[in-house]
Amino acid sequence: MAIVDSLAAPEISGTYLITASLVSNPSVKDTVNLNVQVPRLVYFGDLIYLPNSDKPFTFFQSDIGIANHPENDYCTPAMGDSLFLAIQDFYDRSASTQGGVPLKLSLNDMSLPWGGAFDYKGNWNVNSEHTFHRIGLAVDINNTGLKVSDPSNPKLTHLTRIGEHLKTSVEKFGGAIYSEPTIHFGFFHHN
Repeated sequence: MAIVDSLAAPEISGTYLITASLVSNPSVKDTVNLNVQVPRLVYFGDLIYLPNSDKPFTFFQSDIGIANHPENDYCTPAMGDSLFLAIQDFYDRSASTQGGVPLKLSLNDMSLPWGGAFDYKGNWNVNSEHTFHRIGLAVDINNTGLKVSDPSNPKLTHLTRIGEHLKTSVEKFGGAIYSEPTIHFGFFHHN
């Protein structure tokens, strides 16, 4: 029997082969597979018991996202509940401000099924802009008129009126917007 004093989990989830040997006799060794993953992540779509046609959101990824990570809509149960309430609140609010026509949100990246570094570009850079997606508490929302670029400086963006409504709905249920060019929200609670 071996006891591991400590192990620094890697940023990338998966199954790792761990080999241990005796210091006094390195030829005596054994291996074990170790699963590194964020516990209890769930598929966001499974938390919502509505037919697809009735859901106030859709999933949409870019071609590169689908190619690298086709399963990217996982989150903690608490984050999923908060996100759904925020989306429903926004959907209802948008109907009242858009003349009775509610807006469905287009969700993009959340977390991978096991969590860990989210490398949507396919180069396994653990310091990329998707590092907040590692533990199931973040979501990107495709910009469907929610954010616009500043004409004098395209790198500067600001939320539109309807984007501000989304921000208000997310904040109402425990989320916050991250300062990024994309529309990225994080929720700060675990269960």
